[in-house]
Amino acid sequence: MNANLDPSNYKLIAFDLDGTLTNSQRQISAYTKEILSRLRKKGIQCTIATGRILPTVVGYADELEIDIQLIMSNGSVLQDSKGKLFFQKTLPLDVIKDT
Repeated sequence: MNANLDPSNYKLIAFDLDGTLTNSQRQISAYTKEILSRLRKKGIQCTIATGRILPTVVGYADELEIDIQLIMSNGSVLQDSKGKLFFQKTLPLDVIKDT
């Protein structure tokens, strides 16, 4: 991590899950956990941004000790790891209906 990182310039960093936070075995390395811990100690919140849905994200969020909203379903859902829904925007039925 860059030692010159000025935490006052950053409030939140959102990380993709697959291939960014996880390796090819879908595991999170100790190094990655340490980096996120350092960021939090500098006052920078970290979260996950993914196309996945909560049941497939919650284990990773818990492992990384993320206690803020997760960005899921490609940005259409904001939900914490406990299931509390903060935002959800879906396509109207008439847009997705087969005519």
